[in-house]
Amino acid sequence: MARLGLRKAADDKADPRRLAAVGAAVRARLAEDPRAEPRGGHGADLFTVPGFASPGECAALLALPWVLASERTRTAVVCTVATGAAVVASLARDWARDGADVMWSVVDEATGRRSYLPAGGYVAFGVVALGLAVAAGLVRRSGAAARAAREVAADEARRSAQLRTQADHLRTELTRQDERELIAREMHDTV
Repeated sequence: MARLGLRKAADDKADPRRLAAVGAAVRARLAEDPRAEPRGGHGADLFTVPGFASPGECAALLALPWVLASERTRTAVVCTVATGAAVVASLARDWARDGADVMWSVVDEATGRRSYLPAGGYVAFGVVALGLAVAAGLVRRSGAAARAAREVAADEARRSAQLRTQADHLRTELTRQDERELIAREMHDTV
């Protein structure tokens, strides 16, 4: 089917055995790293590496969605640039480390050779991390705008209903006044 163009050929990189081997290599490397702390997990191995990024760098990335959601555009842009700088500094610090201290590296079990993430990989990771934070902030901002719009619409609907009730009341009063004037004219004509 793949030859006929009806189905894509299987991607060699998506081979489950190959992916399992990469996962096992990463798990083994993290288990050997004295800085990595296993955190368990159901269906996934979770590890934390204290000191990988400073609390300030993490706080900047975690706070960005709230800043984007609640602050003016200019403030949000300045904070996004500052957070981007913090992410760049954190990733550059990892990239500048030596040997086994580099977090984004893998040891080939067959050859024992260590492979490092290229600079483009760091850039991609930084863009993805910053992009996720910005996307979360924009989703929150649009959600807040939608809530505000719903509140305004509800207020306008209440006001419209109130004005309709007032108009109906005034129309009723006007009709009664017309009837009174008609009765008064008829009585005047009769007398």
